[in-house]
Amino acid sequence: MSVVRREPIPNTHVMLITGRRNYVVVSDMHLGMESEYIEKGINIPYRTRDIADKIRTLLDEYDADLVLMGDIKHSITMEGAPAVKLFFRLLSNYLIHIIPGNHDGGISRLVGVNVKVHSSRGTVIENTGLFHGHATPFEYVLAAPWLVMGHLHPSVLLRDRLGVSRNMPCWLKGTWKRKKVIVMPAFNSLIRGTPVNNFSGNTGPFLKNVDFERFRVYLTDGSYLGTVKSISHLTGIQ
Repeated sequence: MSVVRREPIPNTHVMLITGRRNYVVVSDMHLGMESEYIEKGINIPYRTRDIADKIRTLLDEYDADLVLMGDIKHSITMEGAPAVKLFFRLLSNYLIHIIPGNHDGGISRLVGVNVKVHSSRGTVIENTGLFHGHATPFEYVLAAPWLVMGHLHPSVLLRDRLGVSRNMPCWLKGTWKRKKVIVMPAFNSLIRGTPVNNFSGNTGPFLKNVDFERFRVYLTDGSYLGTVKSISHLTGIQ
């Protein structure tokens, strides 16, 4: 039996699962998000090709299939459909698994024949329960020894002595009923992120039942900052 490993790829927002096959796992791409900036008068180029190129490089490097953990498109309507179609056309030579997120209504109409669309309640790949996080996972998904999700866009708000703040994406690692739980950062760098050290929002149906404050916080370079509870002072909030 193959030993399964699940590790963030250093200095990326991507997870690698290695077992009988290899899988590059990406969450929260929010393709077409640039339109939101352009509508506000901020002229930025569309980055769909760059995103596809970065992912393709990792797929080739690790000889892996791709798992997309939801919120592939940014608009909950079909406004971003051209960007999504372009992305899947650029990666048409790779096997892709999709676990739809809350932004992904109608996603099955935008993908190619190389794509398997799973339920929004998750699936299990290499003994790892994978789900986006907005919907309650299936019981068989929660029965896996490892659980990986997205949706939250976790980040850490760091402020220096001059009061200058930086919102830095992070990974969260914790446990639930003796299972290992990992919350992935958003892949799209345009996503501002949800500062876990200054958090007051909705974590979703799964995390609301988890001791979230005990989760360990890691920056994408692997630096360990402490638990969610212990780093609240980094923004001056007690």
